[in-house]
Amino acid sequence: MGGLRDKLRKRARTPLPPALIERLALVKVLLDLAAWGVAITLAAWVRLSMAGTSISAAPLVRAVAFVWAGQLVLGLWLGLYKGRWRYGSFDEVAVLFRVTVLASVLMVLLERPFRPRTPVSAMVVGACMALLLMVAVRYVWRTVMEVRRRPDPGSEGITRLLVFGAGDRGCGIIDDLMTAKDGKYIPVGLIDDDPGKARFSARGVKVLGTRRDLAVIAREHRASAVLVAVTDVPQDLMTDLLAQADHCVPPLKVKVLSPLSSLFGEKARGSDIRDLSEEDLLGRRRIDTDLAAIAHYITGKRVLVTGAGGSIGSELCRQLRHF
Repeated sequence: MGGLRDKLRKRARTPLPPALIERLALVKVLLDLAAWGVAITLAAWVRLSMAGTSISAAPLVRAVAFVWAGQLVLGLWLGLYKGRWRYGSFDEVAVLFRVTVLASVLMVLLERPFRPRTPVSAMVVGACMALLLMVAVRYVWRTVMEVRRRPDPGSEGITRLLVFGAGDRGCGIIDDLMTAKDGKYIPVGLIDDDPGKARFSARGVKVLGTRRDLAVIAREHRASAVLVAVTDVPQDLMTDLLAQADHCVPPLKVKVLSPLSSLFGEKARGSDIRDLSEEDLLGRRRIDTDLAAIAHYITGKRVLVTGAGGSIGSELCRQLRHF
């Protein structure tokens, strides 16, 4: 089964023929028209077979011709076939729904004066079937395109990554990593301490356990790094996660996301992944003070330090006494 899956992935990643790329727009239109033809024919055959009536080719061909014309004209008018939206996106499917409804209404109205005619029930059922077929084609197309864009786990320099945090930030970084063909990371699993997310998955990347299971999960999935995809990570959680990563064999590298994308509400990207720093462990930004530059403010002065009994205050006292 695994060998068959690998073969399908390799075929999905093979380059598309240049002739096909040049004619993609036409191919997409023809797929929609083919869906209409199959749906109307099948719906009419089922409807008339149930009534014990033989199917007539003339009204069937006429109904399909009417709906093809409506689909093309309305699709061009509403921008469905002008490349305004990504093929298979939610926005494009919403426009497809409107085009399908209007084309089916147009088909019923144009077919109404003719005798014999295709039953209205067959045309309505056929419209529903056509919409399902067109959406299914878009889903398959989008899935194949996403597989083509995914990094190859067998490529050199690819880091197999566990993502800690199955929230919006974790799902966002998985979305980006799974569509970055030239990326350096491939997510192989999610880690989350929330029991409610035990069966959660994002783009096929499943929650495999909690941070207590990190060592077992890393060994089973051959992960070499863990990414902390949680906003405002508590210091104790970061310390514990670092300890869990150190207990793995071999130890996991701990990665974090740049806080800038979270600050501006942007989606996390693979370029935001960086190594763990001292600031992440401290829970605050490190401050470097240029003592020589501020020496003239305090040299020869009597200085009152508030909070001098704490770690920061006592360190200030030790440095101030030199002046």
